[in-house]
Amino acid sequence: MLPVSLMLRICFILVLSLIVSACVPQTPITAKNGGGIGSRSPAPSAILCPARLLNPDLYSNPAWLAEQQAQLDVYCDLEKDGTFVMLPKVPIISSYQSTWLLVDTEKMQIEVKRGDETLAVFDNIAIGQSGAGLKIERGDNITPKGEYKIGWVNSDSQFHLFYGLTYPSIADAENGLQTGVISQAEHDAIVSTQQNNQIPPQNTPLGGQVGLHGLGQADASIHQAMNWTHGCVAMTNEQVDALSQWIVLGMRVQIK
Repeated sequence: MLPVSLMLRICFILVLSLIVSACVPQTPITAKNGGGIGSRSPAPSAILCPARLLNPDLYSNPAWLAEQQAQLDVYCDLEKDGTFVMLPKVPIISSYQSTWLLVDTEKMQIEVKRGDETLAVFDNIAIGQSGAGLKIERGDNITPKGEYKIGWVNSDSQFHLFYGLTYPSIADAENGLQTGVISQAEHDAIVSTQQNNQIPPQNTPLGGQVGLHGLGQADASIHQAMNWTHGCVAMTNEQVDALSQWIVLGMRVQIK
């Protein structure tokens, strides 16, 4: 049997170790597309996908990916820099939340609306170099017309702030399938994620990463003179900052 003094020392060491471990802060998951817009619109954190989603052979199967996304309640996508990220589901906005955005590509302005009431107007926006309309494929420089939602917020964007849209929509997928731009599997993956209130795949031939954003360090004189984006809707940094007070994830955005 151990001496009483030794047993007391062992107990003291165990208690001390528990206290120290409880005081050590836990390392948070680093967000790639982190940040939020005030307390009203927490941005979804983008974290590295689990290893079981990184198998290239499986990842090339959109139906399998859609099934995994449904199970995990996340969206996993391949970024341009070759890394994978996960984004949570787009929250469903309750019926009482009636604030929405109207992007008018003829008047070249964004209206913040509550029902039919206009709360604010942001003029002199810029759109895709090829104008607005039916976006056919990645790289066509067209700003897509249609109904979308705010899917994520990137406050660390090269364009100052980036509000990602849930493009492509089901309508975009239907058109892409009919015109042969995407396969049946890619179509089904887009439809599945949209129906499950998730961000749709961003890596199909229809393109992705369409959103509303600022200028960052871009030339303001070019912004004023021409439509310069690859399909996004651009505003000045000051405008996109002012817009942030109304932004919530899941907010409806109509581009006409």
